[in-house]
Amino acid sequence: MSPPFTTPRWRVPLALGYAIIKKQGPAWLQALRERESAQTDAAREQADLAHEQAEQIRLDRRRSLQGWSRGGLATYAVTLVTSAAEMDRARDELVSGAPSDYVVLRVAESDEKYGNVNRAHSLRQLIETEGLVSRAPTVGEREALETGLDTMGVLWAGAAAAAVRQADS
Repeated sequence: MSPPFTTPRWRVPLALGYAIIKKQGPAWLQALRERESAQTDAAREQADLAHEQAEQIRLDRRRSLQGWSRGGLATYAVTLVTSAAEMDRARDELVSGAPSDYVVLRVAESDEKYGNVNRAHSLRQLIETEGLVSRAPTVGEREALETGLDTMGVLWAGAAAAAVRQADS
């Protein structure tokens, strides 16, 4: 008696796949590829959304940790210390190394003997009138602001200077 006919195992799925494609036609294969592509696109969109959400969380944490205001710039409410008693208290707190409400500043923009006097006076006036000190905007923040002002049609100093230069040309 001869042994029964046996087909190698790898040929069965191949033959089955061929039979399905032959019966269903190329439309079935195209539909399968489109479904896989749609799943890949959905996974990519989810990953992009997760990345965007993570970035927003990071920015929110940065805003709260660095004292950012709603406008996006680090802005601090401050007052001038002018009395001798409060200056002594500030000195004692700062020298102790413990957390303190006080910060001593020195304007350091010029190396000349009296080069910073006017800038320091301007800073004191700013603190007296506004009660706020803010960091300067980054290049990107400044560009975004200028673009927004241009879009809204608001004339700002840089745009006015550019308009005058253009008119002179």
